[in-house]
Amino acid sequence: MGNDKKKTLLISNGLALACDIVKKAKEKNIYTIVTDWYDNSPAKKVADESCMVSTSDINAMVNLVKNKNVDGVITSFIDSNLENTRKVCEILGSHFYATREQLEITMNKRKFKALCKKNNISVVPEYELEDILAKEQTSDIIYPVIVKPVDSSGSKGITICNNQDELLIGYNKALEFSESKDIVIEKLMDLSKSGINLDYVIVDGEIHLSSVGDLYTYQNDKSLPPLTTGVFYPSIYVDTYINEVDKNVQNMFKNLGLKNGVLYIQSFYENGEFYFYEMGYRLGGGQSYQVISKINGVNHLEMLIDYALTGRMCTDEVTSKISPNFNKKGFILILHIKPGVISRIVGMDKICSLEDVVNIMQTYFEGDSIHESVANTTAQVFGRVHLVSQNNESLIKTIKTIKEELKIIGEDGESMLIDSFHTSYLDKKS
Repeated sequence: MGNDKKKTLLISNGLALACDIVKKAKEKNIYTIVTDWYDNSPAKKVADESCMVSTSDINAMVNLVKNKNVDGVITSFIDSNLENTRKVCEILGSHFYATREQLEITMNKRKFKALCKKNNISVVPEYELEDILAKEQTSDIIYPVIVKPVDSSGSKGITICNNQDELLIGYNKALEFSESKDIVIEKLMDLSKSGINLDYVIVDGEIHLSSVGDLYTYQNDKSLPPLTTGVFYPSIYVDTYINEVDKNVQNMFKNLGLKNGVLYIQSFYENGEFYFYEMGYRLGGGQSYQVISKINGVNHLEMLIDYALTGRMCTDEVTSKISPNFNKKGFILILHIKPGVISRIVGMDKICSLEDVVNIMQTYFEGDSIHESVANTTAQVFGRVHLVSQNNESLIKTIKTIKEELKIIGEDGESMLIDSFHTSYLDKKS
């Protein structure tokens, strides 16, 4: 940073994913402080210092920054802390990449889809509840539909409904998870096909496409929403996306006034068209930067840390490397487990030693309990394994080895690991 004194970074939220922020900051010789209102937050255990200040207490956060001589404040991975962190930075005059208005649009599924339509970008079709309840219009409704809160994440409050009775139940469930009490009812797209995951980096007002991945999902039951189980890079549709959609997306975010930061978009590709449905103006929980950075040296997390401390995302040299055209194969393998208590974990050392494994993010450990209430949400994720391979054959071999070696045993002696991804999906990748 060009300063003999260590910079100090305050990390707003100590969830397991935030351990990555602490690790990367320490690699850069930055002093780390983690705060939230939980005693045993995972990131607190690895930070240089931890505090018991609630991230929603803006005045207390401001005082913490002043008292600890903090140079920058950062949060990511979940929407809930973005606005609080923005407020703290605004009061202090610190660097934060988004405005209140930008967060309001990008964190809200309905507002984001409206923005897309305004910029000639297709979105997943949706229905109004009033239309569905009007008996004379039911012939226009194509079931199944998927019901979501507009302002929730982590697959919480989402239901797939096959008829009007199920829809009313799903609608009321979604309301429980929506702070704004606003619900979106969408056409259920073809879940047998891979979705599309997009990453963008914004540097000084210029919008750069950083990756296009094929996203695979798993359903425990046809009535339950899909959970992401794997993402393959680069997507077989990368050229199609660049030629047909990317320019409109860049213009959309320029029109929204984005100046810096990172974002991801989730979409479907059906009948020759991309359909957007949600985004995050932050790092995604899949930690795609772990794969991207090992392929072309572009690390989205490091950019956000640098921006929080300096107001600059990266050097021109790093910007020139941003490209979705990868010369290697990347993959994020997401491991789901059944509810229960973990008695024994076997095989992690073997997996860590595999050549293609570049990172493992482990959420649960021996003795941890996974409650029934988190079933079919991202809280059921045991961990993520990030892979980079020279070719498809090596990638498939590594995934098969992981599935063979990893054993997660419950108190009843039975396996808790769900076999949610099949390498046959990758057989046709070039």
